[in-house]
Amino acid sequence: HPDLHVITKELIRYHDKSGKSKGTTLSIDVIRGEIIGDSAENKEAKIYKRAFRGRGKFFVIDEAELMEAPAQNALLKTLEEPPAQSYLILITPSPQELLSTIRSRSQVVEFGELPMEVVMRGLVAAGVGSEDAGLLARLARGSVGRALRWAEDMRTIEEKNARAAERKGKGGGEEEGEEEE
Repeated sequence: HPDLHVITKELIRYHDKSGKSKGTTLSIDVIRGEIIGDSAENKEAKIYKRAFRGRGKFFVIDEAELMEAPAQNALLKTLEEPPAQSYLILITPSPQELLSTIRSRSQVVEFGELPMEVVMRGLVAAGVGSEDAGLLARLARGSVGRALRWAEDMRTIEEKNARAAERKGKGGGEEEGEEEE
């Protein structure tokens, strides 16, 4: 939807001109590029533009605790005087890691854990086998997103192990007669 903007740490690769970022934090470049704009860089402030469709614009900052201090400070004015029909949603499991000035200008909404059955259904719908879905649902403590990330991690590990086994089967192992040190 054109009025929904999801800001994630992965966007640093798009906004980082140096190419050195590892994508582990949300920098001020991401916040400026995706929300508040930067006149020096000729980037428009998306939050101040009218909604394209619907009644408002939504900016969801996922893993908000990963925002660097300058990025959080850059958001302060927008949080103090948000444009009409614009909504900033900061998602974090660790609100204490946000600056106190950000927390004082935010309304906290806590979400409880989802029932294990709901998490399992989400995993099965995403193609996870029922046995793995049951285990991941128990470990994820009510978070479908966490369980899905772990399922993806498991797939990645399985693929890498399969490729390694394939390489080993093609002669990538130790030569006969060689001793390990």
